[in-house]
Amino acid sequence: MISNKTRNTARVIVASLGMLLSVSAVAENRSVTYKYGDKVDVIKVLSISAKDGSGCKPVDHRMEYIDSAGKKQVLNYRALPKQCHKGR
Repeated sequence: MISNKTRNTARVIVASLGMLLSVSAVAENRSVTYKYGDKVDVIKVLSISAKDGSGCKPVDHRMEYIDSAGKKQVLNYRALPKQCHKGR
């Protein structure tokens, strides 16, 4: 039979490990804002999303991608909306 003290210690260890893993996952997905001339290490683009914009003015975009180390990264940047490229 396992004592209450041992069970409580095991629970604390498991909870601490869970918190540590979740904090490292959050830290790994921090976004970076692109500045002109920055080098971007993109192996695979996972998604690109953009805020709606009216007219042909730059809007905020967000790209999620995998870098050469295999880590998921997030890049924020500004670009013209799609409707500007369609001749509207």
